[in-house]
Amino acid sequence: MSKKYVIEEALLNCQYGNCTCKLKPWDDRHIYIGDKLIASECDIGKLCSNGIFGSCRSPFVASVKREYRDGMKSQQQLVLCNDIPCEMSVRLQWQNAKDDVFFGGYKAVLDDGWTICETGLGIISLVDSGQTQEALIQEMQERLLQLNSIVDDYISKHGISPKQKSALMDSVLLWNGYLGQDICWDYKSNETNREFCSYLEKTNPNLFNYFERGLYIDDGENGPIDLSYMMGVNKALNGTKDEWECVSQTIAEDRGMYNGYLEACRQERGKNSYELLNNFLNSYSDPDYDSYGRYESYVNYPPQDWRDRYCRDQGYDPNELSVTEQNIGVLHNMITGRIQNHMPYNPEEDPKLGDIVQEQSRNANRVADVFLGALREDLKKGE
Repeated sequence: MSKKYVIEEALLNCQYGNCTCKLKPWDDRHIYIGDKLIASECDIGKLCSNGIFGSCRSPFVASVKREYRDGMKSQQQLVLCNDIPCEMSVRLQWQNAKDDVFFGGYKAVLDDGWTICETGLGIISLVDSGQTQEALIQEMQERLLQLNSIVDDYISKHGISPKQKSALMDSVLLWNGYLGQDICWDYKSNETNREFCSYLEKTNPNLFNYFERGLYIDDGENGPIDLSYMMGVNKALNGTKDEWECVSQTIAEDRGMYNGYLEACRQERGKNSYELLNNFLNSYSDPDYDSYGRYESYVNYPPQDWRDRYCRDQGYDPNELSVTEQNIGVLHNMITGRIQNHMPYNPEEDPKLGDIVQEQSRNANRVADVFLGALREDLKKGE
């Protein structure tokens, strides 16, 4: 796997942080790639040019801060339910530096480098080297191939059935940083998966940490694509879910999840997480990749008989509505229906069932309106 020098504004991730930050090398040297400083192993201390890693979910920090322990019944609850401010402190020099390239007497940092925050004992690694979007995608492809090779080797050495490969891949690739109401896929942890994750964390902490976060790429004016969410939705669509069951309030408001969801909807079914991500990265790197297609293919899903039924039920003249307007109407009904099906109510505890249904209908319509409103705007960009 080829390695790249790390430069100024490379994106950093902490194992226990909830956001990334950009690397700021010390300005006591004058060695650049382009107009960006090259990082060395001694670029520690205050690593970031744009703040810190947001909130800290380190169990080590949570266990010693009494103000966060009060009222919590378990350490897991403590970590998940509290936003402890990040207090990053880094004294360990960057590891995996290049042995034969020095800047001011210090080794150059490569893209598989890592260090540790001494406050929360979280591994800090590089999301990307700071070089171009094309380099970021190539980096992701290389790390994905590296993970695939490690999984194959692990299966062989531990006598694990090849049928479990997809599950092992999912244990690493399916990020668990989403809110419960936004997770439409099923994932069950087991001892084999946990042992593999523990093995990967110990033997290759940089690779483990790379996939222990949300994976994103930037699609220009269309905004980010949340590739982790794309893989999760793909898993749901390969199971018992359909497209409309996965729409949520967060998807309607989070541009990255929105794009990731739409990409999953237009991908070929039956691919596991590794195959899906690998195929998508290959297609995205192709000069003929069509970003607009994710919006167009979604809105063009309903067949003619669905449109006919929609116009008949709503009392519309099909000749007075465009095909797109009819499709939007069909999709609105599909989305609101799925959302309402998931809304809980107990008529025995609350006899005002009619009021509950009306409120649920209003909430479902708000989500569908926001989601489809964004879709309308994206369709206009391609006209």
